[in-house]
Parts: sequence; structure tokens; C-alpha cells
Amino acid sequence: MRFVALLVTSLLTAVEVSGSFKVYQKAARECVSALRIPKARLASYHRFSFPPDRETMGFVRCVTLVLNLWEDCTGINWHTIGSSVDEPTSREVCHCIASQIAIIDPSDVCAQAYYSLRCFRRNVPTILSDAVVSADYSIEAPTPNTTFVPLTPVQIAKEFTTCLAECGVAAFKFCSRDDPFPNTPEIRCALYCTAVRTGVYSEQGGALLNNLYAQLARCETPDSFRFRMELCFQRRVQPPGTCPQEVIYQQYLPCLLPEYLRFL
Repeated sequence: MRFVALLVTSLLTAVEVSGSFKVYQKAARECVSALRIPKARLASYHRFSFPPDRETMGFVRCVTLVLNLWEDCTGINWHTIGSSVDEPTSREVCHCIASQIAIIDPSDVCAQAYYSLRCFRRNVPTILSDAVVSADYSIEAPTPNTTFVPLTPVQIAKEFTTCLAECGVAAFKFCSRDDPFPNTPEIRCALYCTAVRTGVYSEQGGALLNNLYAQLARCETPDSFRFRMELCFQRRVQPPGTCPQEVIYQQYLPCLLPEYLRFL
């Protein structure tokens, strides 16, 4: 899809920003790095190819935030776009956006940005001569724990394998049709060991949500991620004095396993 490319380049061309495509490229590089999107996709984004997958939706949101074209709370930044869009056209855009937003998860800001901007491009095909691009190109992203470095799937699997051996698990089938995590002391030990070794759990602090966000979240605000996780954890809270291995298995595993499966 070329709607974002046309929107961005139209805006940049309209204000005659020196090296406007370089501004977009800079924002694209920053967003690919911040979202941990494979760098191989950057070439595709530079060619203005934006397939409707989750990584690309996150990328679109990030780039439009950087270029001050989008805000999560208010949507398209009409102040940046300026007065080139007349009132009837802006109403058409807003009507289109409302119809899209109505069928999107309210917490899914990436999909909202992606489909809102598609509505914009559909209704505003011409160059916007009065657009203004913000000079602030910093990414408004959460600052994770600076001592935490997210692991790759291979690194997580390696830590888990090490913990399985340390906890005396003789065999583990990752692709088993049966429950791969039976409630045994050895499996509980291995899960606890892995959570600690990968930096997402401590016995003193419990689940480290900042680190979990940095590790797992691809297209979600930190507040949304924290709200979902805390709500899930609270539903499964264990009695005081429960051993950490049991807490990991009974309280955290049901909430975090789907997140890790999406990540892996």
C-alpha cells in the first residue's frame, strides 16, 4: 500500500523541506530500530511497500508520530496538515475513520493509525500545500529498564534448555500436542529459572513489567500492556507464602504464554 508514502512525501514536498526524503528515511530507520523490526524490511519501507501486518502497522504509527502527523489520543494531527483540507473533505475523512475505528480494538493504536491514514489518503489525493512538519524527530516511546537487553527467540530457547537440564527434566517436546508444561516440580523449576535468567522476574519484585514490555510488546502502549498484564495477574493471584515456582506456574504462565508464543 502506498497511501502512507504518498501522504508523507506530499507533506514533506509541500513545505519544501530540504532533503525531505531523507527526513522520512531517518524516521524509518529510527522506527525499525525502536520496534526491533528486522532490518531487511527497511528496504521495503523505503520503497513505500506497507503490507497490512502487525509489524508494518507499528512502523506506520511510529513514523507518523515522529513526523507529527498522528497522535494516539486525538488521531490525525490536523494542525500539522494545516488549512489545505477543506471542511467537507475533513468530514469525509473523519467519517471514514469513525467507521474503521468502530471495528478496531480501542487499545490497538497501531491499527488505528494504519487504517486512519488510509482513510486520509483515500479522501485527500492531492498535495497539501500548507502542511507543516515538526522539527522534533525524537520517538515518543517508553523507556525500558536501561539494564535490560531484550533477548532473541534463540537466546530465550537456549536459557530454557539450560534450565530444563538444571532442573532435571529428562525430555521436553516443544511441539507436543499434549500440554508441554505439565504441573510437575521439574517444569515449575525450569519456568522459574528461565524467567529469572531472562530478566523478566525477580523474587523480590515479581514480574518485571517494564522488562516484559521491552521484550514482548510490538504494537501497544506501555499503559495498555501493563493494564492487561496486571488484570490477568490479579485474576490468578496466589495466597501469601506461595513458593515462587508455584507463583510462576499458576499466576504468570497463563498470562504470559500467549505473549511469548506471538513473540517466538
